[in-house]
Amino acid sequence: MQSLPVITIFSSLVFFILGCFIGKQFLTKIIKKTEKAEINPDKQNLQKQKEILEKVLEVIKEGTIITNQNDFILWTNRKALEILKTSWTLTQNKTIDQIMPKNETADAQNYQVKLTTIDQEEIDVSVKKYPLLNSQGNIYIINDITDRMALEESKLNFVAIAAHQLRTPLTAIKGYLFILKEKIAPKLNEEEKSFLDRTIIGTDRMGFLIENLLNLSKVEKGCLKLNIKPIDLENLIRQTVDGLLADAKEKKVNLLIGKFAKPYPMILGDENLLIESLSNIVANGIKYSKPGGQVNLDIEKQANGISIHVSDKGKGIPATVIPRLFQKFYGATNSLTELSSGLGLGLFISKSIIDAHNGKIMVNSLENMGTTVSIFLPSNQD
Repeated sequence: MQSLPVITIFSSLVFFILGCFIGKQFLTKIIKKTEKAEINPDKQNLQKQKEILEKVLEVIKEGTIITNQNDFILWTNRKALEILKTSWTLTQNKTIDQIMPKNETADAQNYQVKLTTIDQEEIDVSVKKYPLLNSQGNIYIINDITDRMALEESKLNFVAIAAHQLRTPLTAIKGYLFILKEKIAPKLNEEEKSFLDRTIIGTDRMGFLIENLLNLSKVEKGCLKLNIKPIDLENLIRQTVDGLLADAKEKKVNLLIGKFAKPYPMILGDENLLIESLSNIVANGIKYSKPGGQVNLDIEKQANGISIHVSDKGKGIPATVIPRLFQKFYGATNSLTELSSGLGLGLFISKSIIDAHNGKIMVNSLENMGTTVSIFLPSNQD
């Protein structure tokens, strides 16, 4: 295996790699040897330190790539070459982006790439970037996640098929329930009406969950398609509220729509998906409000778009939890709330839909004071 051209790279690696993968006692010994070599420079001693560090890096089970400050590759271990199915000759004098080009929107420090090897095999690789001391370069830790991604794909396909199969009979059930309510409601007593209403609410919730599952599959596969057209904001708000009135009534929570200051800026988007996104947020507000509480929906005009604010006076969200709220399958817990019911998909789907509209979603919350979730949608600039 090739040698590193610059000894200072190894000084940084001592603190980063060895500290992570070997014992503290062995690390101390190597540091002392390195310091001695620096005090009394000797070519053989320096070469020995390089060989020791190279051997340590070689036994690491993860692919390791070291680059200079311009991200040109200086060194790789065998595992990295195995993952990328390439050779040192083919990676030499290339930048990290040339062998693992990442999406422009990907996180700069932690991302995934899909690559085609020289054998025309597609592989998925996870990449973590760590800067070296004094900006001398970077260390990239890579792993082959092809099998894991294939498993995820299988799960998403199963979820999509199951959701599709459930949607048809559920639609029929809802239809018959509404017919039943229209035909026999006058003959029912209050308790029987309550049972029928709860059944209808249950089917609505199941329908909502099915739509979330279907959209989860589309989001994860990157094939969420938008039916873009001008949005009637007032209609968007009212449809959202109308769809959740039964839930709010059952929880004894009031849904209040603020006054609209017209005219609105022109907003283009997929109305059905935006209703789903907003409904997930309002449903959360209802869920965490106390009986007798209220959830407010307001529209605020911005210089380059509009903001929709959904606020409640519920239990609030701890500041440490907010950054994770929009993660898939995440349920927030604190001393005031039990684990959220459901799959933890609602806010993840909401954010994905807003992101697809080039919008933003923000959360402001104080425990015991309530929460405000704000959706920003940019106006049509044409």
